Amino acid sequence: MIPYDSLPAVNAALNGLCAVLLLIGFAFILRRNVPAHRRTMKSAFVVSIVFLASYLTYHQHAGVHRYPGSGPIRTLYLAILGTHTVLAIVVVPLVLRTLYLGNHRRFVEHRRIARWTLPIWFYVSVTGVIVYFMLYHPGERGRYIEPYGTSQTGGRPQRTRGTPRPPAGPSRPSGSRLAALSGTGSIISKAAGGATASRRARASTRLVGAVPEKRPRKSLDRPSIPEALP
Repeated sequence: MIPYDSLPAVNAALNGLCAVLLLIGFAFILRRNVPAHRRTMKSAFVVSIVFLASYLTYHQHAGVHRYPGSGPIRTLYLAILGTHTVLAIVVVPLVLRTLYLGNHRRFVEHRRIARWTLPIWFYVSVTGVIVYFMLYHPGERGRYIEPYGTSQTGGRPQRTRGTPRPPAGPSRPSGSRLAALSGTGSIISKAAGGATASRRARASTRLVGAVPEKRPRKSLDRPSIPEALP
């Protein structure tokens, strides 16, 4: 059994297959190959029925999946989704009427209504694939459009499900950490002051050692004058 989480991808694949079958059926009728055209268009109709059953089953169990983005891309998504939904409802009686006329070989009426049925049916199938990729695979841009979530409780923004956490900013140190940092700074300052004092002492020692010692001056005593000889 296919898990419910995989049904959106299955639905998109069914829409894509239906669009391909519509193009093939149109190519067959252009070549006047009526039997092949009839088989191909009936196959596209069966694929559409399988898609509808899968679509209803998924939303019955999973509910509604909201678009995660905002801004111009959200406006584009809503425009595509709106036209897709309206035309998907309109195309159902058109398809049934077109197939009925073709099976009863009322080809004049069949061609008249098929000119509207085929492009609308094809548009609904293609936009179904586009809606799937925009809704379930928005990419990095769609994921970070609302990083802090949209719901608020008590004035504080709450992170919604599927919304990534905001990037962490620089953390502020706690009180104990500030005290430790202050003590470390004072120790470093004292050590720096002690090193400066020792450097000054060594410098003064070198200066003292560099000053030459004063040697005692030799006395220049003159020789005593001999007393007068008698």
